[in-house]
Amino acid sequence: MLTKQDFIDLIPRLAWLLHISLIILVMKIKKEFPVLNSNLYQIIFSIILILLGSYLLLSTGIIVLKYRKKFSPTRIFVEGPYHYIRHPMYLGIYFLLFGIGILFHLVSIFLVSLPLIPIWYGLSKLEENEMTKRFGEQYEKYKKQTGMFFPKINHKRR
Repeated sequence: MLTKQDFIDLIPRLAWLLHISLIILVMKIKKEFPVLNSNLYQIIFSIILILLGSYLLLSTGIIVLKYRKKFSPTRIFVEGPYHYIRHPMYLGIYFLLFGIGILFHLVSIFLVSLPLIPIWYGLSKLEENEMTKRFGEQYEKYKKQTGMFFPKINHKRR
C-alpha cells in the first residue's frame, strides 16, 4: 500500500515522464527533427546549460542515493547543490532540456516546458510543505538561507 510520502515521492517521477512524453508527442506532430545549431554563441551557451544541468542532476542523484540508506527523520542533508538551492534536480532538468532545445533547434521542448513551469513550482511547494511538516523549524531555517531554484545573493549560510 502506498503511503502519503510514497505518493508525494512518486508525483515528480510521473510528471517528468509525462513532460518528456509530451515533448516527443509535440515533436512528432510538428514533424520536428533535431538539427545542429550553426550559431557558435548559441552552441556555447547550450553546452554550458547542458553541462550545468548534467552536473546538477548527477550530483543530486548521487546525494539522494547516498542518503537514501542513511535517511534520518530528524536531520536535513544539505550537501552539494542543496547547500545553495532547495530544488537543484528540477533546475538541472530544465537547464538540460533548454540546452538541448537550443543546441538542436527543438522548439517543441520550449512549447511543452515553458507552460509546465507553474506545475513544477506547485510540486516544489507541495514538497516543501511536506518537508516543513517533517522537519519543522529546521526546514524553515534552511528555506530562509537558500533559494528555491537559484542561490540567494549576499546571504551567508551558517
